[in-house]
Amino acid sequence: MAKVPDEFDYQRAFVIWLRGNPDRNGVPRTTPALRPGVEFWHTPNGGERRDAFEGKRLKELGVLAGVHDLLFLRPTRFTEGTFGLLFGMEWKRPGGRLSNAQRDVHPRLMAAGMAASCVVDNLADAREFCRKHSLTI
Repeated sequence: MAKVPDEFDYQRAFVIWLRGNPDRNGVPRTTPALRPGVEFWHTPNGGERRDAFEGKRLKELGVLAGVHDLLFLRPTRFTEGTFGLLFGMEWKRPGGRLSNAQRDVHPRLMAAGMAASCVVDNLADAREFCRKHSLTI
């Protein structure tokens, strides 16, 4: 029986697409989809193998439960100079829902100035969000 793709599988495939399907040395095999100058990262807030002590330590270091799976920083030129706009992308398995922490944090990040936020469960929607916000070519 074939494995049903989960959140990890979709997000991993999306990152491979953003980076241009790099070989084991990190050299892209195709043109990366990520627009030059745009940076992105995943903050590993989750994890099933953490004990209470490690969770406490991470919280003391500033880990914020509910932060998006992928964050994008896009340079944008204004008359005053170039500033970065922050975009958040939350991945869910098809039919998945936001956690209580995510329902709390995502609106707070938007109120603090995040340019846009989305929740996706498929590659097409993720690509469309990136295209709409000039994160990809």
